[in-house]
Parts: sequence; C-alpha cells; structure tokens
Amino acid sequence: MADCSRSVTRGIGPSSLKHSFPFEDLAPLVVWPAAAQLAMAPPEGPLFPIALLVVGCWWLCRGIELAAATVGDVTLIPERSEVSLALPVSKTDPKA
Repeated sequence: MADCSRSVTRGIGPSSLKHSFPFEDLAPLVVWPAAAQLAMAPPEGPLFPIALLVVGCWWLCRGIELAAATVGDVTLIPERSEVSLALPVSKTDPKA
C-alpha cells in the first residue's frame, strides 16, 4: 500500500527493476584480437566495447564513470594480483 501511495503521489508510477547482465557471456569475447574489437565498435561509440563492458561490470560503474574512463585509468599489478581503476573526483563525490 505504501508503494502504491508513493507512486501515485509522485505521478510517475512504481520504480522499475533493472535487468540482470549475463557477465559470463563476455568471457569468449575478451580473447578477441584488438582489430576485431575495433571492427565491432559502433561509429559513434567506444573503441573497445568489450573492454568497456568488462570494466563497467567488474567495478559496477555508472554510465558517467565509464564515459570519463580512459585506458590509463586501469592499473595492473601482476606481482600482487591486483587491478585498480582510478575514478575522477567530482563535486558530489570528492573521494571518487
């Protein structure tokens, strides 16, 4: 009843659930050569869409974070089996 009341008050209906993303379906695509990944890239889209999806899913990034990310933001440290992603600092999230 509370959800219904809140939806009517807002005038936009109930919030919708997000669809799940089949992350395991990306595994076969990750081994593709860079030339094949570039060929898949849409004209107005990211150059390496598979890498974008992997980074976005691994770190649960928002769209704005992925839009601002560059290849240099991902750091691999093999000796410590560590990977890090540098996020930009923003006015609303100063700790990124």
